[in-house]
Amino acid sequence: MLLRRSKLWLAIGAMVALGGLSAQAQVPDMQYFAPANEGGFGGGARANEGFFISGEYVRWSISKPDAASVGVAPPASRTVYYDTDVFREQTSTADNTWIGSRFTDGSRVEAGFMEDHQGLMFSGFFLSTYGRVHKLPNADVVFDDPEFGFPPRRLLQGYVDDALTDIQNLPVTFTAPVILDANENPLPSWGLVMDNVVKTWNTELNYVYRFHPTQRGTFWEIYLGVRYFEFNEEFNVDAFGGILADSFWYTRATNHVVGPQAGIRFFRTFDRWTFESTAKFFAGFNFQNYNQHGVLGSQLNPLAGPQEDVPLYMGPTAFTNSATEEEWSPSAELRVAIKYNVTRSMALSVGWTGMWMDGVGRASNSVLYRVPNMGITLDRNNQDLFINGVTAGVEFNR
Repeated sequence: MLLRRSKLWLAIGAMVALGGLSAQAQVPDMQYFAPANEGGFGGGARANEGFFISGEYVRWSISKPDAASVGVAPPASRTVYYDTDVFREQTSTADNTWIGSRFTDGSRVEAGFMEDHQGLMFSGFFLSTYGRVHKLPNADVVFDDPEFGFPPRRLLQGYVDDALTDIQNLPVTFTAPVILDANENPLPSWGLVMDNVVKTWNTELNYVYRFHPTQRGTFWEIYLGVRYFEFNEEFNVDAFGGILADSFWYTRATNHVVGPQAGIRFFRTFDRWTFESTAKFFAGFNFQNYNQHGVLGSQLNPLAGPQEDVPLYMGPTAFTNSATEEEWSPSAELRVAIKYNVTRSMALSVGWTGMWMDGVGRASNSVLYRVPNMGITLDRNNQDLFINGVTAGVEFNR
């Protein structure tokens, strides 16, 4: 009985709401459920004016960073020893190519006001955090190991024989440790765990000027405004086993891009269908910030004395590094969409957006592999960035 009464009150409430909306639709400029405009100058519908707001679901991909090694990039190598007469050339075997380019979800909101030929429009989008993890059972990592002191020594040198008489370069290989469960069965473990996380969002404010329609009913608009774009990326590495067990280094690159922009848009309506295209140029100036922290060789014990296959001159080292840079970051954006006017004040849309930007810093390309304090390199802080994908949304115009 209670369920039936609930359904009855729900039905009554719905009828009251629809009745209120129908009454409201009789007020000028509030005709949300009035038929869509299908006639007008040149056979097309007249352009909407007044307040408008739209919300879109976006499914966009972010281009991958330039290829970079985890460690000093080959062909650079180190001659390392496993025993007095056992040696090889060691090169870095891990890289960042696994990051790839993958689609992520997000949203875009636009709102503004148009009257006669002029108006203002606010626009912003936000993409969900995009992360990927890559694990390796073992990996060789070559560090820059500069000489120090007199006679010259290196931090990654140590005894390679059990008699502790022969000092040579030691190999840096992170190897998965052996982990057993309660029943002495081996559990999955990794020597190198890499995590890449991307966060990005954008906001802009534009003055809009709308020209008179052409003879065929096409409308043209120009945009002048200001834009802010933020692109944040983290590249985090946890390394286990080997002579530098356990280590980690976390690097973050933040791009704050701000500047003026100009754009042009045209649209034309055929019955209930509207086709539109927008192109924008963003003269961005990028304020880049880089931060890094970590520890190398957390299990090293400087009080243990000389040991075979243990660095002789290096102990556990914690570090924090930071850097800033400024780059010219021009950007171009192209949008196309098709809208279906459900009513005079509501339209559904699907479309595509593509955005290219230059002068962007990426986290995995800014790591300087040098013992004992690592570091940040700005040699590749001006990469291209391309974001593109599909959109679907709804627009309301009052």
